[in-house]
Amino acid sequence: MSTMNRFALFLASLVPAVGGLWMATEKFAALVAYDPAFLGSSLIIGGTHIYPPWAFVTWYFRYQRYVPELFSTVTPYSFGGFVLCLLMLFLFRPEKKLTSHGSAHWASYKDLVKMHLISGSGVVVGLYDNPSIKKCTAFLHWLESKKDEAASYGEMNFDKRLDEDRDRKEIQLSQMKRKIHQVKKGSPAYKKF
Repeated sequence: MSTMNRFALFLASLVPAVGGLWMATEKFAALVAYDPAFLGSSLIIGGTHIYPPWAFVTWYFRYQRYVPELFSTVTPYSFGGFVLCLLMLFLFRPEKKLTSHGSAHWASYKDLVKMHLISGSGVVVGLYDNPSIKKCTAFLHWLESKKDEAASYGEMNFDKRLDEDRDRKEIQLSQMKRKIHQVKKGSPAYKKF
């Protein structure tokens, strides 16, 4: 994971923490009726008081011992935001590269670009430009197809010979069965069987 992606992940994980802190700030301000003597000045937009998110932290250290019940109702917002922040950092952390069996890995897009294996029409699997190499490759393909053809004909001939041999054995077996049926019980030929 690049440094930029890590930084973006860190910023994205801060959103729930800042959001929880801001919710706690606004909720606490509403509970004390936005008292400027108690909270200080705020930005008012359309009748809504807006305080900076970190104001909750300063209020907590300043007023917690005086109104602990108010803080106990709003603290879960900030705590929940921080828990969500940590959970996001844990779930979206970069994976460690396993190197216990070496550093071999499937090539990423960056690896393919670095090795100049990406062309305008896709991934380059085999590359040859020379006409003589093309002719040699075509000849090798032709030889390979002839070899495969010969192997398949050889298998067909072998199967044919097996069938002929099986037919011959079946004929011999049926002839022997006929001879056995022709031999009468009690004859000297019967005793041989």
